[in-house]
Amino acid sequence: MPHIILNADDFGMTQGVTEGIIQCSQGGIPMSTSAMPCMKSSERLVPAYANQFRGGIGLHLQLTQGVPAASPELVPSLLNEDGRFPSPRPQLHALKSEILIEWRAQLVRVRSWGVAVDHLD
Repeated sequence: MPHIILNADDFGMTQGVTEGIIQCSQGGIPMSTSAMPCMKSSERLVPAYANQFRGGIGLHLQLTQGVPAASPELVPSLLNEDGRFPSPRPQLHALKSEILIEWRAQLVRVRSWGVAVDHLD
């Protein structure tokens, strides 16, 4: 039988976004959310609120906004001159190998916050 999953994106992006996602989940919707691992506020917000979310938490794979989870020396093709992800992402020649390194580091980061990642977004 077909079903729909409503996912609240950007968990950890800001205090307001995170609290809004928690409030909505207490009403039964959304059923999942996706944590942003590269935002400055995420390291504080995701672990603080993850246990209040009523549903699965996934990983919002980032290549725009924020700082890399991997060491910047390992992913230079993904970063602007300030060592951050550009926003919006211009046409860059990002190396696939560096994207893989970064996304693996993001997964490790979110798991280190005590989140059992159940999907990738």
